[in-house]
Amino acid sequence: MMDSIQVFEFELIFNEDSFSQITLDGEGKRVHSENYIRID
Repeated sequence: MMDSIQVFEFELIFNEDSFSQITLDGEGKRVHSENYIRID
């Protein structure tokens, strides 16, 4: 069994009622995003 460590890099963009979490690849390029809105 091998131990491994994964490192994730994210860019976070905050707005008044929402935020985006953007996954970056090893070169710093955006590859995936999750967008959230405030519902309360």
